[in-house]
Amino acid sequence: MTETTETVKTPMQNLPEEPKMFMAESDYEKEDVNARVIIIMFIIGSITIGTIMFLLSEYFTARKEAQIQAANAVVSSTYRDMRAREEERLNAYKLVNEKDGIYQIPIGEAMKLLAAEDYQRRLKESQPSSGEAKAANAKTAKDKTVKDQTAKNKN
Repeated sequence: MTETTETVKTPMQNLPEEPKMFMAESDYEKEDVNARVIIIMFIIGSITIGTIMFLLSEYFTARKEAQIQAANAVVSSTYRDMRAREEERLNAYKLVNEKDGIYQIPIGEAMKLLAAEDYQRRLKESQPSSGEAKAANAKTAKDKTVKDQTAKNKN
């Protein structure tokens, strides 16, 4: 038997010999990337994206404010009418019941009157009446007498 030996060829050897289109004159690129163009494109892209984001933000902010203003316009007229009625009711003088002598006065005046009445009531409660003062003095004198007698008995 005859032995045949096969030799392993490298990928470059497997290429056809005649058309050498696949091969360049050198194995690397001789021209560098133009850094100036890349930097300029990056700056232009960043400015464009930033401008678009800013404009979208302004658009949505203005739109949201317009919606809030529209909602407040409806509520505010109703609110103003209701508030005016309440203010008139709270700050007006009015005859409620002539038969019973019931009158309506402004709430500020009513609060002042109630505060003055409460102050006078507390002032009277804090000052003992003349009868109470005599009773308190008699009790103090009695307590003093008892203490004096106890002190004499101990001596």
